[in-house]
Amino acid sequence: MRSRKAGLPFTIRARKLRKLGSSAFRVCPAGQIVKDGKCEACAAGQYEIEGQCSPCAAGSFSDQAGSVTCDLCVAGHYSAEGASQCSECSAGQYQDKTGQANCEDCAAGYYGPAAAAASCVKCAAGFFNSQQGQAACQECPAGTITEIEGQLSCQECDAGSYSISSSQCEQCPAGQFSDDKAAVCSLCAAGSYTPYEGSSGCMPAPAGKYVDSEGAVDAKVCPAGSYCEEGAVDAKVCPAGSYCEEGSVAPTDCPAGSICGEGSSSGTPCPIGTYNPNAGSVSLDECVVCPAGRYCDQAGLVAPSGLCSAGYYCPAGSESAQEEISPAGHYCPDGSVEPTPCPRSTYNELAGAVSADGCKACPEGKETAQKAAISADQCKDINCVPGYFRDPDQGCQICPKGTFSNIANAVACRSCPRHQYNSAEGAVQCMQCPDTAFTWSERTDSLDGCIGPVIEVCTGEDMTGNCYRYYDNEMLVNVTVKSVKVISGEFDLFDLSNKRGYYTKLAERHGAHNVNQLGRLSNVGSFVALINDVFCSLDQGWKYHGSIRKTSKSGKACINWKRTPEAGRAAPNHFCQNPYGYGHATKPYCYISKTEKEDCDIPSCIWDMDCFTGNGVQYRGKVGDTISGHVCQNWNTDYPVIHSYHSPEYNWAGVGEHTNCRNPSPESEGRPWCFKDYFWSWFEIWDYCDIPACSRAKFDFYRF
Repeated sequence: MRSRKAGLPFTIRARKLRKLGSSAFRVCPAGQIVKDGKCEACAAGQYEIEGQCSPCAAGSFSDQAGSVTCDLCVAGHYSAEGASQCSECSAGQYQDKTGQANCEDCAAGYYGPAAAAASCVKCAAGFFNSQQGQAACQECPAGTITEIEGQLSCQECDAGSYSISSSQCEQCPAGQFSDDKAAVCSLCAAGSYTPYEGSSGCMPAPAGKYVDSEGAVDAKVCPAGSYCEEGAVDAKVCPAGSYCEEGSVAPTDCPAGSICGEGSSSGTPCPIGTYNPNAGSVSLDECVVCPAGRYCDQAGLVAPSGLCSAGYYCPAGSESAQEEISPAGHYCPDGSVEPTPCPRSTYNELAGAVSADGCKACPEGKETAQKAAISADQCKDINCVPGYFRDPDQGCQICPKGTFSNIANAVACRSCPRHQYNSAEGAVQCMQCPDTAFTWSERTDSLDGCIGPVIEVCTGEDMTGNCYRYYDNEMLVNVTVKSVKVISGEFDLFDLSNKRGYYTKLAERHGAHNVNQLGRLSNVGSFVALINDVFCSLDQGWKYHGSIRKTSKSGKACINWKRTPEAGRAAPNHFCQNPYGYGHATKPYCYISKTEKEDCDIPSCIWDMDCFTGNGVQYRGKVGDTISGHVCQNWNTDYPVIHSYHSPEYNWAGVGEHTNCRNPSPESEGRPWCFKDYFWSWFEIWDYCDIPACSRAKFDFYRF
């Protein structure tokens, strides 16, 4: 809208006459001036006054040519001098008056949101403006606010609060905190907490408590078996040797009398029968067993309760002062570790004696064989008879098995020598092992300890009826035999007496047989044990195949020959051998590992090599001369003597391609003999050989 006119008043405007040409004047309409003899309108932004075009004053304008006045600029607008129109005030400015040459900047705390503003707007709550002439207000940054309009700056939320909007602060909830300028509240870290709203910080978990998560409003009590230092995030396990009650700040040493494993909430008392004088113990191993002679009658003791009562004894670990009553034949003073035996030649019939006064003396001329007698019946005559020995402390003691004594009051029993045994206590002599048996050591205590051939025959089949065991060749079979079993070694069995008739070989490995299963044998009338290469070794033992030894001479176990370098030469068993021709060993041996071998203590054959046993059928020695000095004839030839004792029919007697003495006719001849290789008379074609009979008094039995 137009404002008041600028320039001359409308009612008194005068007109001047202009001279026309050289002699006349022209009158122009209002708003025009004479120029070059013509009327010309004043331009926009001007007005005509007194025949002249003048510019509109600042704050006014004329928007048409030929104006005689200028209009004032309305509020929100401005103009410079000579303006044809007014300009709008820019955003961030205002003009609340008309006819102004310029606009004013909006004050701080205000803003001009649009052009041509006649006034400025206050910044809303939550916004601010710190400069003039701004087209918009700034929102308060996080952690600050303005609560009223028109603010030049924002205020920070107080510690313990945060800005939920740009115009409002709110207190942090419990379990959270904020310091100055906090846009958000922070969770209390693990190990700290706060139970209050509006907290500016968190408190550490007090000693004895812990906080194991963020944002906690309270601390948890440290559980039993653990402890918590100030600010603890987790409860620490109570270490072994200490205990921790609920809410513990630090471990407490395990008290004496107790033990504390890891995580203990209290000490565990040492059990009855033990004590513990030391603090800080961790296991039952540290509880000391109550010493013998004392007792521990309660759990958790730091020292034994006291001495064992008189009349009783207390072994280690006793739980009572009267743990074990003193038995008859003994007595127990205070603190007894074990019963004290009544001395020799005294006795005590009653239990619970407290001193030696409770032991009664034996009658005159009698003594007890040992201490701790419980009856006068144990008082015996003073002298020890053969079969006993006199112990200085125990009196007469019976000789154990494997020993003997043959004199009165012997100071010790003697061991049975090698090749003898004794299976009874109190023996006055040892018994001889069978002639064909030996022992590896002295003190053999049973017949089974004699190593040698053993055969068992029975009158019924399948080893039933009356059964008999034979150990030596000289023993006669005087029963009808229906079944037979070799217990140890190998035997030649004959169906007639005196090693005559049909025969067969039977070994331990063959097991039991009925006689009707043994080829042409109808009975077992006689037999002979085969000792060579079974119980002893000939030459270097290349043919030795006995099963009596599966340990080396040092006692180490033999391994199976299948696992040795000689697996292809030796029999696959655990027994001592000397595989023929391998390694040039001089006697049987075995392997004690895959690479180590040791000799075995297999004896060398002496009987039936250096002498003959029985009737000489088993003699295998190399004597080849007769008693008269003649050389023997080869058994497999008929010169000069024609005979029938050839091999293989008489192999059982050891005859063959040699001239050694043998006895293939045991039914008629009782020792080794041979045919002479020359003779003067048919009555002198044979003779006995100069070979001694075996006897233990003359020979060393088997040679080890």
